Amino acid sequence: MHVLLIHRFSHHERYFRALAAQSALAMQPFAERDLPRLAPCDLAWLLRTDVWTLARTHIDRLTYGRGNRLHVLRPWRRALHSAQAALACARFRRAFRARRPDAIAVWNGGHWFFQAAIRAAHEFAIPVLRFENGLLPATTTCDPRGVNFHNAVPREAAFYHALPAMPEVTRTTLVPRLSATARSEAPVELPPRYLFVPLQVDRDTQIVLNSPWIRDMQHLLEVLEALLARIADRELAIVVKEHPSCTTSHAAWHAHANPRLRFANANLTQELIDGAQAVITVNSTVGIEALLRAKRVIVIGNAFYAIDGLTLHAGDEDALVAAVDALAHWQPDERLRRQFLGWLDSVYCIPGSWQTPDALHCRRIDERIRNVVAGGEL
Repeated sequence: MHVLLIHRFSHHERYFRALAAQSALAMQPFAERDLPRLAPCDLAWLLRTDVWTLARTHIDRLTYGRGNRLHVLRPWRRALHSAQAALACARFRRAFRARRPDAIAVWNGGHWFFQAAIRAAHEFAIPVLRFENGLLPATTTCDPRGVNFHNAVPREAAFYHALPAMPEVTRTTLVPRLSATARSEAPVELPPRYLFVPLQVDRDTQIVLNSPWIRDMQHLLEVLEALLARIADRELAIVVKEHPSCTTSHAAWHAHANPRLRFANANLTQELIDGAQAVITVNSTVGIEALLRAKRVIVIGNAFYAIDGLTLHAGDEDALVAAVDALAHWQPDERLRRQFLGWLDSVYCIPGSWQTPDALHCRRIDERIRNVVAGGEL
């Protein structure tokens, strides 16, 4: 079985080379330098094929958000990357025709380079696996359908209730991660009762593609401040933590926010989850971490774990107020939580971090690829 591991960045290349070295399959790391040159027939194919939107996701992510200085360059960057993606697609098409891989793998899939590979693979009905950081601690995602909201995780509670009893997930300790700025700050004293809200990165695809009504984190902070004025429980506070990779400054909010809206960038996320009445998130993996810690979760974006009975979901500001007020009497289905997490751990997630792939990790990757090529999904 021949598998091309398509990479663009050095850290993913190292991982793919480690996989190839330990795999029982014929895995081959593959980069842009390995693409064949274009022929005249490839240019003719480009003129009659719709491949000029392959860079759309990539451009939207780069130019997203209010005040983004790159926004004025959007038409020019769209033209440049669209041309790059179209030409790469034609070259991938030539490469796949010559090599005939049984499957290809990409990282995430949103970059125009990977979109080009995916489009070419679809023409030859070649299965595509998307790799990403794992949904649970010390795991890796390897999904034939997509990542994040677009992954292959079932969304119906009935699916999990119909499964035999899943093993309980015991790895609930979270890995601390603080931004460089937070390391110079001191942890704050937390309110007696609060909701925890992890901020995300404005330009991440989770916000650009999967956040229907929260435009960016500035908008989310505005919504949270309005929420405090509308909820029934006037003693409930909100604690916010900025994402470690965030480059957007929220300094004005630190000084002028409602006193019931506090920032706790230097506090550990596990501490913030454990002390909260509930977690509100657009679609962060902190939502999954909160479920691991048996905390209630309110989802305000598109998330694969927004399952009835498992979490509450709010599609606008009014629904968010109602969801917070409902916390006075709502509890998630505990059996559904255990079944959902158990299925993720034992079936969906690949054990082991992609940064330190061991023999078990590589064996499970091989099994996943064989299943997908054989016509299954997981």
